[in-house]
Amino acid sequence: MPQRPPRDWIVLRGRRLAMRLAALVGIAAISVGPLALTSAAAGPLTMDARVMLQGHARAGGWAAIEVDLQNAGPPIQGELRMDGGSQSTARYAMAVELPTGSHKLYVLHAQPPAFGRNVKVDLVANEQVVQSVTVAYLIHDSTQLVVGVLAERPAAIVSEVHLPASPTGSAPVIVPLTVNDLP
Repeated sequence: MPQRPPRDWIVLRGRRLAMRLAALVGIAAISVGPLALTSAAAGPLTMDARVMLQGHARAGGWAAIEVDLQNAGPPIQGELRMDGGSQSTARYAMAVELPTGSHKLYVLHAQPPAFGRNVKVDLVANEQVVQSVTVAYLIHDSTQLVVGVLAERPAAIVSEVHLPASPTGSAPVIVPLTVNDLP
C-alpha cells in the first residue's frame, strides 16, 4: 500500500501555490495597469451622430454630420475624423475640445462614400481612437429629384405632392423635415 503524505503537508503546499498565483496576478495587474488607465482615460464619454436632412445625401455632394458629445470624465482634446471610404483617400476632420462636464454639438462636413450606407466617425485623442459611432445615410444620384418639406406638420403636405419620375426612371424622394434636420 502506497504511503500518503500527511494532510498538513498537502494544505501547506496548496497555500503556497495559491500565494504564488496571487503574486503573479498582482504583478500582471501592476504591469498592465498603466495601459488600462490610458484606454479608460476618456471616462464616461457618450457620442452620438446623425447625417442631417434625415440622412439623405447626393452622390459627390457634401453632407452635414451632427456629432453630439458629452464628457463627464477628464478633459479631452482631439479631433473628429471620418474617412472618405474605400474608393477615396480623403479624410475629413475637425478639432474638438471637451472639458469635464461638457455637452457639445459639432457639425462635420464631408462627402459620404458613393458606395455603402454607413460611415464611421471617430473621436481621436493623441492618435488613439477614444470612441466611434457608425452613422447611416442614403445616397441619391444626381438625376434623382429630392424634395425636402419643412413644415410644422409636413405629413399632410407630403401626401399631396405628386411628382413625375426622372428621365432615367428614378422616382422622386420627398423628405419631411424639421428645423433640427437642417444643417
